[in-house]
Amino acid sequence: MVGSQDRGEREMYLLPADPGKGRPQQLDRLFECLEGTVRRCPHAGCRKKLALGVIIVHLNDDHRWTREQIVEWLVGPSADATH
Repeated sequence: MVGSQDRGEREMYLLPADPGKGRPQQLDRLFECLEGTVRRCPHAGCRKKLALGVIIVHLNDDHRWTREQIVEWLVGPSADATH
């Protein structure tokens, strides 16, 4: 699944179980959340506000965040973390 969270809402797009069996017909809709969602950089002291896809690249390239750190930020606090 690919998704985004904006203003407390969750949008999810199911990806095919076997990507070799077909191609999504409308990739623009599938990845709209990457270009249409604007976020502030969560890195301490950084003031950039960019499209989500650009922030992901920025976090990795400029702040050297790992994929796991970026995913943790995207997903946010987990319900399991309170147990």
